[in-house]
Amino acid sequence: MQGQRWQSSTFSSGGPSKVEWRFDGGQVQLRHGGHSEQGTLTLSRAEWQAFLAAAKAGQAGSIAY
Repeated sequence: MQGQRWQSSTFSSGGPSKVEWRFDGGQVQLRHGGHSEQGTLTLSRAEWQAFLAAAKAGQAGSIAY
């Protein structure tokens, strides 16, 4: 995917635990900023919007790995 440059939140401290994303046409790619070699998660724009809405509403929960 040759989309835009990777971005991270302005709330991110710039540390290795940040989440990065980029847009390419109708898709959004997400990756772990500190471990970009581990691959990406690709979402449609609709899935991305639903994820953002859930996160803003406090419904995203927490993910542990």
